[in-house]
Amino acid sequence: MKIKYFQYGKGLKKICFVAGIHGVENTGIQIALELMKFLKNSNLNYKAGILPLVNIEGALKETRENPVDGKDINNSFLNKKPVSLSDSEKIAQYVWDIAGEYEWIIDLHSAGFARYLPHVIIYEDRVIEDVKYFGFPFVVKRKTGKSGNRNTFLAMAAQKGKKACALELGGGQTVFIEDINYGMGKIINFLHYLNLPSGPKKEKLIKTDPDQIYLRDCRKIIKVPHQGLLFFRKRLGDEVKKGNTVAELLDTADFKLTKLNAQISGKIVYVRTKNNINSGETAFMVLAKRGGDNKGR
Repeated sequence: MKIKYFQYGKGLKKICFVAGIHGVENTGIQIALELMKFLKNSNLNYKAGILPLVNIEGALKETRENPVDGKDINNSFLNKKPVSLSDSEKIAQYVWDIAGEYEWIIDLHSAGFARYLPHVIIYEDRVIEDVKYFGFPFVVKRKTGKSGNRNTFLAMAAQKGKKACALELGGGQTVFIEDINYGMGKIINFLHYLNLPSGPKKEKLIKTDPDQIYLRDCRKIIKVPHQGLLFFRKRLGDEVKKGNTVAELLDTADFKLTKLNAQISGKIVYVRTKNNINSGETAFMVLAKRGGDNKGR
């Protein structure tokens, strides 16, 4: 299926939004659709582009990866073109050929079979002063994508000298309307900072607290030791201390519960929303409290 690309406004190519690289991240896709309405009804003196659904087959079959070749499209952005390209690499090349023409690239994500506390992901220090004007609760700098892969969309943008960030916008497969409204508000706040929407500006733009800008990835990821059913004792956004029980895992064979405890003190920023979970999959994440190398700007 052909990936749809929409462009609004006239003038310089200022900002491009990309969503649905992962097929089970519906909040990012829905926010892209809301952005299309917003930009269509705005008087723009610049060009804004939107690719609202990149992984069409994955969305239809509810898979993170591209089901055509089983690969993660976000790990398929190659600097050097091989003799032949996989389907995911062809899609990644198509996305880059469009998005790479813009000054800013915003990659919209959400949490698959889980829910994230909304935040910004960056690869480069140079965009910190800009992305804090989304006004999200925190910003995290990463060096690679999932599983240490360096062929990600953001890595390509950094290598090509483009300003870029990814937004984690809440629930993935399950969409929460409050995540849509919240995410849209933050993106519009950022557009006002860039002086992109025409008309009156907000009196005061919301910024991320400098103490909540993490220059290294301080999330502690808790994975389950075996297959089972997951039941939570804490909520997304709760503050926990090291050793607190966050969830319990039920082994359906012997009906025993295993406690899953926080391994650091901090805030719960990710919880799985699907009860059935396989061995090695992520149950929850805790973002460490400030300290050590976690210095803000």
